[in-house]
Amino acid sequence: MLSGHPRNFSGKPLLRRRFAPPWRGLVKLDNTLKERSADSNDSNSPKRLQPTSNMADGQDSVNQLQAQLNDLQTVMRQQNEMIANLQAAARAQALANTNTQTYHSNSLTNEMLKQFVKSPVKFFKEVNPQNPKLSFDGSNYTKWENAIDRTLQRVFVSNQSFLNNAQDNFHLLDSLQNKAVAVLMRSTLVDDALLSIVESNEITASKDLFGLLRSSCKMSGQHHKIILIKKILRFAAKKSPASKSWLA
Repeated sequence: MLSGHPRNFSGKPLLRRRFAPPWRGLVKLDNTLKERSADSNDSNSPKRLQPTSNMADGQDSVNQLQAQLNDLQTVMRQQNEMIANLQAAARAQALANTNTQTYHSNSLTNEMLKQFVKSPVKFFKEVNPQNPKLSFDGSNYTKWENAIDRTLQRVFVSNQSFLNNAQDNFHLLDSLQNKAVAVLMRSTLVDDALLSIVESNEITASKDLFGLLRSSCKMSGQHHKIILIKKILRFAAKKSPASKSWLA
């Protein structure tokens, strides 16, 4: 009776041979082809460029220069701001100095005016210790006018002439100042004869009074020479009697 296993002619059972499934070989072949394809692609593809050390150093230099430029711009901006602040401070100081000088000048002028209006003659004597007075004949008119002018310059704290200026300064006087100047002119006349001439004209304005005295007492050069000659002759007559030869 035959068993379930096949036997050879000797009656021994035949051994079965195990065969690998055909699909396993296909998978292995496919993997091999993929590996070769990958190797081929790697060998043919260009290599990626990697940054060299020289390129890195160049970029660092550019960054350093940019940083230095930024620092320089910052310093320049700060300096410009400082200069602008200094200029503003200088302008403010100059304005303050101008205001201070103007204030002091106004204060001094007010003080001078106050003293002059209070006592014109006293103020005149302080400015002119010789206290010149106008003579009736006008021989010292120039000296008197200079003394009056010097006094008024001191009163108004000015370096410009008050009387001999092209500008009419009398109209700048208020009523008190006008009265003080008129009192000063009347108080610096030598004799009553000249004062009588002034009073007879009933002049109250200082400008009109000065015009009258100038027209009455200011002499021409020729007139002044005549007066000087007369004075010399009188002086010589007092020293020695005049001889006929000297008078000839």
